[in-house]
Amino acid sequence: MKTKELIKIIDEGLTPTIKFTKSVNNIDHPFEPEILGKIISYKNHDKFEDGDQVIEFVIDISDFVDYNKQIAEKHKDWYDENGNPTLSWFETDHYPKDHKETVYEMVTEKFKDSDLVYFEVMELSKWFEQYQKQTVIKNYVEFLESKINQYELSTDNG
Repeated sequence: MKTKELIKIIDEGLTPTIKFTKSVNNIDHPFEPEILGKIISYKNHDKFEDGDQVIEFVIDISDFVDYNKQIAEKHKDWYDENGNPTLSWFETDHYPKDHKETVYEMVTEKFKDSDLVYFEVMELSKWFEQYQKQTVIKNYVEFLESKINQYELSTDNG
């Protein structure tokens, strides 16, 4: 997906779920491949004379903490007080208390639209789009459970 396409989705009011790719290992960043999050905002950044443009995405991982901790357990590459790489990001002081972190992506390179590199947008299913539009239930799993309950009630009464 092009970065500009993602910006348009966010401008339409959606907060898409993303999954970090292996490319995130190529930058100095705490995210690991397979970590999930939601993009909650973005901020345009530098535009350069050579046609490059950078954007900053704010990622909220609070809905996926339990899942992400399981992923992080496979990547114990943060150093403990003895200087040994025995900790995951979640076990360090570097993990943000508000569960939000930023990541930068290119919007354009040499005046051409850039593809997303460090993460991919998860499929926007009809259920996910409904979840994004509602304001009552804050957790996607709870939203899906409510849909299942509604379905079960409708089949019990039908």
